[in-house]
Amino acid sequence: MRLILRPVDSKGNILSGQNSGSWDEFIKIENLNNILFLKAQIADKNLRFCFDTGAETNVLNNSLNKSVLQTVSITRTVKLMGAGKSASEVIYGIMNNFKIGERELKNMQTIISYTDHLSDAFGTQVDGVLGFDFITRANFCINFEKGTMGIFYLNRE
Repeated sequence: MRLILRPVDSKGNILSGQNSGSWDEFIKIENLNNILFLKAQIADKNLRFCFDTGAETNVLNNSLNKSVLQTVSITRTVKLMGAGKSASEVIYGIMNNFKIGERELKNMQTIISYTDHLSDAFGTQVDGVLGFDFITRANFCINFEKGTMGIFYLNRE
């Protein structure tokens, strides 16, 4: 992964002489307190995800609609120790039926866990987190002025 910074004007247009790249699609993003959110679908349900470049894996909230959670092929469960002596069970699996923009992405690793604390911390609904397994599937161009994310998929299927 690489980061390329391009100068833009006040409307978010790349200044002349700068290569803007080639993108498969652009999706709307929301920047809320410096956290990026985007919409995607699983099982034809619209969901709101946090885009997290530091997350080791994707995460789905365990309180999502049953039709969404049933699309995950469970591979194992693990008990995680939190701060203090609290423990929680986390379900690992493969996320299916995930669609962002016009593209369906298959076989993304994910965990299913309690994430309501993210909604509380960010002050907005968070249905999941898109992390490493999502980020490694594409190159991204984030335009804060226009509120868009360009996506160039690395797997051309």
